[in-house]
Amino acid sequence: MSDSNGPDNQLERCKYLWEEYKYRHDLAWRLIFQFTTAIVALAIVPYVQVALVKELGPLILIPPIIGFGLAWFGYYVMDNELELFGRIKKRYREWQNALEPQSPLHPVQAAEKDSIFEMYVKRYFLLLIILGFFNIIASLSLILYQWILLD
Repeated sequence: MSDSNGPDNQLERCKYLWEEYKYRHDLAWRLIFQFTTAIVALAIVPYVQVALVKELGPLILIPPIIGFGLAWFGYYVMDNELELFGRIKKRYREWQNALEPQSPLHPVQAAEKDSIFEMYVKRYFLLLIILGFFNIIASLSLILYQWILLD
């Protein structure tokens, strides 16, 4: 009969959580880069395709508006992922600190301080939202410039 709270079981739980921790952390970074790439690509369409501005008129605002919406969506997706990541990180640290000091997974120094990673990611997405809003205004200004001054 194996002890469910024995050192071997604790070590296995720590290993499992470590894999989950790495997966969630990697996923967070991948989502950050993917959302950023998509948002920036949509935001620059009116500036890269200036010839289309006059032809499409207000329709050229669609990509920046989609980018703005994507930034909001990204904020909520990241908020959810960071919540899951935070739970895993907290549990991992609890189990890690419960291991005996001779265990290879025992922390060298206690990591009780909360990470600011979550705060910075949320602030980053809020910045993308704000920049997306101002980009819509700038794109609208570009349309008005094309229509009024260059006609």
